[in-house]
Amino acid sequence: MKKSLAAFLFLSLPILTFSQKAEPENIIQESILSLNQGIYMNIEEFLTNNPSIPYRFEVHNSLADYYIHPDERNDYVISYRDDMGYLKVLGAREIWGYCDGKSVFVSFQGRPYEMIHLGAISVLRYQQLYHRTTIAQILSLYALGHTVVSMERSQDVLFHIKTNRVIIPTGRNIRKFIEGDPELYADYTSIKNMDYFEKNLIYLQKYNEKYPLIISASGIATSEPPVTDDLVEKQPL
Repeated sequence: MKKSLAAFLFLSLPILTFSQKAEPENIIQESILSLNQGIYMNIEEFLTNNPSIPYRFEVHNSLADYYIHPDERNDYVISYRDDMGYLKVLGAREIWGYCDGKSVFVSFQGRPYEMIHLGAISVLRYQQLYHRTTIAQILSLYALGHTVVSMERSQDVLFHIKTNRVIIPTGRNIRKFIEGDPELYADYTSIKNMDYFEKNLIYLQKYNEKYPLIISASGIATSEPPVTDDLVEKQPL
């Protein structure tokens, strides 16, 4: 799984852009995603570039000051001040996602996953730092000659824009996407002597090439074939 996603990222298609000057149904290639900063309460706000909470905000992963509802078990919370100056706090599970002015993050299982590739099938990545213990620091200092204070772990998942679903990037799920296009699937099944991971990433790329996102003044749209409901959605490893 990690091999297929890592290779896929190197072959990612150009990210698209919102443009008020774009003609309707115009497919824009080789441009940069530019979204309004703010918090999205649902996917429609993201697709139309219209966050319902357009204020400056802060993302907190230290919950000492903002853990208002312990039963909700949010890993992250977001705080902002409204027009009246009142402090508002939202748990990550209460929102769809947000744009910090540079990147788009989609909330999944209480954590912000960065959208590192935008397409009919997008790629989301969650990165978390793990601080080493004092013993680990001492061992690192002894073995490497310097202190290593933290480690980073990342988790990649697929996001299907048309159905608003986060999908685990297994070979079975990728095959289910491809099955929606009979011509592409026939080509996929005809190839027998190709590395399994390489084959899946190549055809996932072909799927995104065949169904590019359409960017217009009204937002993001995609014309894809019907997608099966028989996809595996589960807790990332």
